[in-house]
Amino acid sequence: YFSPAGGVYFSAAFPLSGDETHISFLTLLSGLAVCRALESMCPAPYRIKWPNDIYLNGKKICGILTELVSVGPRLTAVVGVGVNTKLAPGDIPPALSSVMTSLQAEGLRAPDPDALVKTAVSLLDHYVYDLRALSADTTAFTKEINARAYLTGRTVAVDTGSETVSGTVTGISPAGLLRLDTPQGEKEILSGTVTEIHI
Repeated sequence: YFSPAGGVYFSAAFPLSGDETHISFLTLLSGLAVCRALESMCPAPYRIKWPNDIYLNGKKICGILTELVSVGPRLTAVVGVGVNTKLAPGDIPPALSSVMTSLQAEGLRAPDPDALVKTAVSLLDHYVYDLRALSADTTAFTKEINARAYLTGRTVAVDTGSETVSGTVTGISPAGLLRLDTPQGEKEILSGTVTEIHI
């Protein structure tokens, strides 16, 4: 990870009730919240790269990590977000310049950090608690995520830890799984590291 000054980095904790049946969906839901926050402040074609990145113009602009921790008798989900905002092109190391970018490097005006955090966390709070997105029907959220999906139509290899699965991405399922069209048929991947295959 490369997280220099010039980015917005924050974590938000969400105590869980125990009724959540779609915990793995939280990372993608967080990506949607950050995308919508960015879209409202500095409009651009942001894309969600499964499972935990946001891309702009083919490069990573945001990374998201989700962790479950025990707090007393309950589990709490902690979402960590890093958004590259005010990094100038010269601030990005040459070795990373082909894979990462920032709002400033793309010619966009970076939003106020406090406003960005407040908007993103408020949206995610609304999804998790008001709309019960982790325990209710995720269809509407999945539609929004798929509308922003970076990998759809691309040929990839996914390292799941136990195997490497290659195929063409057809979308993201309502459970947050990556759908692949492979020579063996359609497969759904719960988690893994994605490498794009350029043919």
